[in-house]
Amino acid sequence: MVTPEPVCEDVKDKIIDCYNLSHPDEIIKCWDTIGEFSQCVQDAGTKRLHARNERDARETARRSRYVARAREHALKELSSDDEQKRKL
Repeated sequence: MVTPEPVCEDVKDKIIDCYNLSHPDEIIKCWDTIGEFSQCVQDAGTKRLHARNERDARETARRSRYVARAREHALKELSSDDEQKRKL
């Protein structure tokens, strides 16, 4: 299983800094940074999903080509076997 790389490290650091520098009654000031982090995580997830879908599509196309070639070769072998049986 592949371990995903951390995402949005810079924004995560901004959130931590905001919480560390703010007084408890000023935490509301961090909401914009939290929203930025949430959007960043969502965008990263969308990019990963898109990349995975593209990778899956390429793999499916590769398998389809392989099956088509295998089918073609199998049909050629069957037709050549039929011709040999007719000659006998």
